[in-house]
Amino acid sequence: WAARELCRGLVAFAALAPRLCRRHAVLRSCFRGSQPELTVLPQDELRFALVPARLEGERCDELALARALREFGSRPFDLESGPLLRARLIPLAPQLHVLAIAVHHIVFDEWSTRILLRDLAALYQAHGETLPVLGYGYTDYARWQRGAAGERGFESQLARWASELCDLPEDPPLCSR
Repeated sequence: WAARELCRGLVAFAALAPRLCRRHAVLRSCFRGSQPELTVLPQDELRFALVPARLEGERCDELALARALREFGSRPFDLESGPLLRARLIPLAPQLHVLAIAVHHIVFDEWSTRILLRDLAALYQAHGETLPVLGYGYTDYARWQRGAAGERGFESQLARWASELCDLPEDPPLCSR
């Protein structure tokens, strides 16, 4: 996923990104082993870096912005070592930037995007003050869902989705937009 939000400065987001990653364990995740398993890195191993973009010219035009976003979004993720979230701040003018965020779809979906942007906006508006501790995370929800469905329910859902998706190509063509 990629999302863009206007941001007033590099310093503000650089301070907020590690707080978001501490708050949401999935943003510190990677997949290791011959049978890849989810590994959540400890907070002190966080290797998130905000990369400021350099565009040609004093002001950014739409073509330069589109080119920078396309390059940023097309870089592959390293699932084994992470991070599975990256951000780039692209200057449009001295006090105006585009914040581009890319997160690998293996740990993120549309619902997660809303939560991330909500928390980012709340942290930004609170000038980095700590947000309330989350009562539960995605792994808690997944554990609950599996328990609620029971092994039999889980297997039937798995069979249903396997049936629904069986005719799809293994490697579908990507959108060219």
